[in-house]
Amino acid sequence: MGGLLVKPDQSRCSVASLIERYFTERLIRQRNVSSNTIASYKDTFRLLFTFAQARLRKPPSELTLDDLDAPFIGALLADLEARRGAGSGRVICV
Repeated sequence: MGGLLVKPDQSRCSVASLIERYFTERLIRQRNVSSNTIASYKDTFRLLFTFAQARLRKPPSELTLDDLDAPFIGALLADLEARRGAGSGRVICV
């Protein structure tokens, strides 16, 4: 995430606030990305938040980086592959 490194003491920080900062600071101000790129990122995070809410029983505003560990991300990817046919090398369409 270049420029938005997370320090160890920030692992309990709200994922929602980190993502908001990533959009406003990195993508829009530093990278000046297109609206299509931002829309694509938002759709991807929406998939993550929906899965997290179902699996962890937490709203996005309560997620922390500790919640997004390797087993969780693996389960998210397996779910996307099973439900959407999105494997490695495929685009995930929302």
